[in-house]
Amino acid sequence: MEEHSFTFDNVFESDRDNTDLYEECVKPLVVECFNGVKTTCFAYGQTGSGKTFTMMGTRDGSVSGMYTLAAYDMIDLLDQYEGLELFVSFYEIYCGELYDLLNKRTKVACREDAKQRVNIINLTEKKINQVEEIMDTIHQGLKCRTSG
Repeated sequence: MEEHSFTFDNVFESDRDNTDLYEECVKPLVVECFNGVKTTCFAYGQTGSGKTFTMMGTRDGSVSGMYTLAAYDMIDLLDQYEGLELFVSFYEIYCGELYDLLNKRTKVACREDAKQRVNIINLTEKKINQVEEIMDTIHQGLKCRTSG
């Protein structure tokens, strides 16, 4: 039996909204990406605990999720850097396996190279120029996840 220990950075009151969470937890990661720092943000928790709502917001767009809020900031920051390009990948970790959600949920492998950098082998990358492309890519990945 594997044992894991987890820590957390914050606990938020139930009246805090997605924008509050984004500003405090995710936006600093987005900004650091443009300073050359590798960052990761993921939602982890029990089924029904609100991960999809937090990450995606509402279907009608009345509440933005982390993806949408981050997409706007990434495109705004991208415009400040000449010659910089943005590529998006979307994968799922399920039962210890990795699946490329932009390539029909194809199984991919995680490897560490000689410089001790972690790489996901054969993961699809899609070049992005605008917020709508980011959100379309995310929706494509989610559709693959639920139908794959």
